[in-house]
Amino acid sequence: MKKALMMMAALALAAGISLPALAAEGGKAPGAERAKAYHARLTPEQKAEYKKAKADFLNETMALRQQLAAKKVELKTLLSQPNPDPAKIKAVADEKVDLHAQIMKKHNEYLAKYPQYFGHHKRHHKAWGHKDRHMKGKPPAPAGQPS
Repeated sequence: MKKALMMMAALALAAGISLPALAAEGGKAPGAERAKAYHARLTPEQKAEYKKAKADFLNETMALRQQLAAKKVELKTLLSQPNPDPAKIKAVADEKVDLHAQIMKKHNEYLAKYPQYFGHHKRHHKAWGHKDRHMKGKPPAPAGQPS
């Protein structure tokens, strides 16, 4: 009885400590509010172009992302076996890294193709150690308005 009561008290204490920390940022990544504000300043045409560019990127990389997910599952399966084969683990891990590199190459192509929409991504993660910590860029001015 005492043991069960102590376990419940420990769980309640752990939940009491962790819940306020989770609620503080609403589970959002650092800078998510700034990115949201950045996109709020775009015109409807710019928002449509941004959404199309993002959808194109996601569609173009869907097969790679599915393969990457499959390699992650395969790697977890290999690592959880009683006698894992180090050579097989290394081969799958290398394939996983190669797939990720291909996705990042496509990502960089989109960053270069649409810097006016994606340039803020590399600047809004100050907690991740980037040097350029603040959103210095502004979205493009709507047509007919000075920037």
